[in-house]
Amino acid sequence: MQSGIKKIPKTILDGRYTERKTLGTGGFKEKIIFQQLICGLHILHQENICHRDIKAENILISVLPDSSLCIKICDYGFSRNFNDGDLFRTSCGTPNYASP
Repeated sequence: MQSGIKKIPKTILDGRYTERKTLGTGGFKEKIIFQQLICGLHILHQENICHRDIKAENILISVLPDSSLCIKICDYGFSRNFNDGDLFRTSCGTPNYASP
């Protein structure tokens, strides 16, 4: 593998599921993806929604006609509304992605 090229395992890129797609060498695209992910989660939290299953398989990446990237957060099966101070008492999500 060339230096600086990162593989993103099991990612949906431009409507196709792939394990082999690579992103840019300089990290710029990865920064854009991360920035959009954080913005999306911030909006969910402002609406008092907790996703509870963020992982690579639940992030869709689209390449727009102008070659810019757009991500979408999907699979809200474990999501839940919350109020400030709420304590979730159920464990959920994907065990391999859960904190110890």
